[in-house]
This record gives sequence, structure tokens and C-alpha cells, in this order.
Amino acid sequence: MDNTAVTADGRAQSSVMSVVLLIGMITVGSGGVLLMGNQAITETRSDADIQQAETTMAQFDRQASLVGVGESGSRTVSFARVDGDATVQEDAGWIRVRHINYSNGNTETIYNRTLGAVVYENGGTNVAYQGGGVFRGNGHGSGSVLVSPPELHYQRKTLTLPVLRTQGDVGSIDGSTVRVSPAVQDAPVYPSNETYNATGDSYRNPVGGGRVHVTVQSDYYEAWAEYFRTQTDGDVESVNHNRKTVTLSLTANGMLGPFQMPRAGNDVRLRGLNDSHSVDQFELTLRPDEDAANFANLEWSLQESTAEQSFEISLVSDGGKPCNGGEVDSTIRYEDADGNEHVWRANDAFVENGSDSAFSYSCDGTPTLSVNLTGAESFEYVSGPSSVDFDHDADEPETFTHGDSTEVDQLVNHYLALFGSSVDLTVSDKGNGNARSSSGSVSESASSGTLDYGQSEVVTYLHITDNAVNVTRAD
Repeated sequence: MDNTAVTADGRAQSSVMSVVLLIGMITVGSGGVLLMGNQAITETRSDADIQQAETTMAQFDRQASLVGVGESGSRTVSFARVDGDATVQEDAGWIRVRHINYSNGNTETIYNRTLGAVVYENGGTNVAYQGGGVFRGNGHGSGSVLVSPPELHYQRKTLTLPVLRTQGDVGSIDGSTVRVSPAVQDAPVYPSNETYNATGDSYRNPVGGGRVHVTVQSDYYEAWAEYFRTQTDGDVESVNHNRKTVTLSLTANGMLGPFQMPRAGNDVRLRGLNDSHSVDQFELTLRPDEDAANFANLEWSLQESTAEQSFEISLVSDGGKPCNGGEVDSTIRYEDADGNEHVWRANDAFVENGSDSAFSYSCDGTPTLSVNLTGAESFEYVSGPSSVDFDHDADEPETFTHGDSTEVDQLVNHYLALFGSSVDLTVSDKGNGNARSSSGSVSESASSGTLDYGQSEVVTYLHITDNAVNVTRAD
């Protein structure tokens, strides 16, 4: 009987403990479900707030664009009250446009202003309007993405940049209606009446020489960089993670068509040269300096030189006037990185009134030298390695040895192609002037040329304007 009683008590206690444990498990499980549910609700609400912020910023973007470029007067935008905060940040980021090496190594800062931004912050996520675009990121620069593109377009050799700046010291605008008013509308930056510091030339199109750099400093620089890479024809020159900057590099157009000969020490510029033989026309018309020499003292050349290689095509007289029995020789020199020099020469290259000749002179009135560097004038290989291979172009494979000849067109195209897409041919005039003029043997201001060559993408036209909007409370 004792055993039966104990067994009965034991079953009673076991039943009670089972019920207690079951209630505990239900309570703990319910608590976990509630915690998970609250976390999911919080994340869903945060996602909804960010989506709402993106929608509001897109509306602000549209209105600011209309106001900034002068298509509308003041506009209003309502910022819905959501978790987080929205503010106008006048000092957020900047944009700078520079023309690099536009003349003899000179650089011109064309534009440099603060962009400003309207920023919504929610925990670790920011949604911002800046420079005509909407961005999402963490406010620290890394991991930002583009929501809608900024107002910058570089396509078909034209950079269109209506800079849109944001101003306003209004504190938090979350839950408020703001008024977007014009501060600056469509103010011309380039082209404009401004002039380059070194040359005094006006900011005008087409853009000549060098490179154009557009640099943006922003918490959303990675999104700017991705936009530059995927939506423009330019190259991302650099991304600086410490400074939060990205630079878009655009090759500026060189000389195309007719041009006045640059002064001695300045350059004939070829930009965006295609690979291989891309120079179709390169003709020069040279007139003598204001003295009685009439090219008897001619020592004139075009030269390109880098740390790795150099090229020169020169015209040198024998001391006599071409129109009085004197002769002019032409020499092409190329030196590679190993110091190997290739020398090609055309002795007594010029013929009088040679309409079918690449090198000719005229004695009607002022003596004139006509030079066709893409013509058929024959040059002989006179000095250098025992043989040279021309094989960088699929249509060119050929080997020359001393005494062999080829046309000036092949020589000019071959050697210029070795310098890549950008070539600066510096004018050198060493002829001895007289008391009336000590500038040399050629009057560059009276001389001219014509260039035509196949191009890769280059920037030919800049259309930059300054625009700004003020943001104030409307309620």
C-alpha cells in the first residue's frame, strides 16, 4: 500500500510540473515572437520612411531643377513627418571644373563652388538631394548609390553642366512645407566673357587643347563616380576615399580644320587621336619674317618630346633664298626610350610652283612655302639602327634599312601614333632675325595650317552655367 500511495503522489507532482513547464515555454515563445515581430515592424517602418524620403527628395529635385534653371518662379515642397530628420546643409560638398594644360602647362580653374544639399537622416541611412541628383548612403562616403542622376551630361563631345547649388539656413524641415526660390538662374560660366589668365583668350567654344577635369567632393562620391563611369563618355581620373572626391577627366579637342600657326614655343595640338594612322590631312603654309632673308635663314621645326621618346620634322635652308636658287632640306627624326635615333631626310625637297608636290614654294609676291605632311614626298632612311620595323598598324608591317625610302605621310602617321591619343607639336623657329624682327625666319602670325584626323571621344564644347536655389519655410 505504501508503494501505491507514493506512486499516486509522484504522478500528481509530475502532472503539475508538466503544466508549469508548458506555460513557461509558451510564455518564452510568445515573448520571442513579440520581439521578432517588433523588430520586423521597426525595420518595415524604417524602410517605409526611407522610401518616403526618396519620394520627397525626388519631388524636391524636380521643383529645384525648374526653379534653378529659370523655367519657373518659386515652388513649394512638403516634407512628410517621418522618423529621422531632414535639414538643409549649405556647406555640403563642392564641385570644381579645371582646364588642365590649356597652354604651355598652364591650368585654369573655370568654376569652383560649394554645392550644398538637402539631407534626410534616419539611423545609419541618409537620403540626399545634391547637384540635381538624389543619393542614398550612410553619410560617411562609402557604399553610396544613385537614386536619380545629377545634372551633368557628357555625350557626343559636349559637356552640359548646369550646376545646381542649394542654400538655406532653416534648421530642421521635417514635417514642414518649404519654398524653393531662385537665387541664381542660368548665369553663364563657359562660354562667357571671362578670359584665361595666361593667354587672355575668352572662355569660348570649341575648347582647345589640354584636358577638362570635373571634380566633385561629396559624402556620396562613390555614387557620383559610378554615374561618371556608366552614364558619361569621360574617364574617371581618380577617386580619393580620404578626401571623398572623384574626378571626371575629359580630353579637350585639339586643332581641327584651318588654324593660324602658333607662335614659336607654342603647340600645334592633336587630341583624341585614334590608334594607328589617323592623320588624314596636315598641311602648312609658311610665310617669311619681316626681313630681307626670305627663308635664306630658315631653321624651323615641329617637335614633340616626352620622357620616353621624341619626334621632330624640320625645314632648313642651305643659306640661299628658295626664290633665288637656294634649297631647303627636310629631316624627320625620332628617338625611342633606349636612345635609338631614326633619321629620314629629303634633300632639296621643295620645287617651285609644284602643284603635284608635297613640298613646294611660290615666288609670286611674298615667298611662300607649302608643306603637305600627309603627301607623297619621299624621305630616305639615312641614319639609325640597321633596320627599323613599322608594325604597330595592321596595314603597315614593313622593315626599312639604310637607303630605303617611304612617303612623308607614312612617316608622320607612324611616329605620331607612337605617342598615343594626345600630341603637342611645339613650334621651333631658330632662324636668325635682323634688327626689325628677332623672332626667327618665319612669321607665324602670317602662317597657317589645316588639320584633319580621326578622333576618339574628346570634349569640344562646354556649356556650364551657375544656378542656385534658396530653401525657406513656407508654413
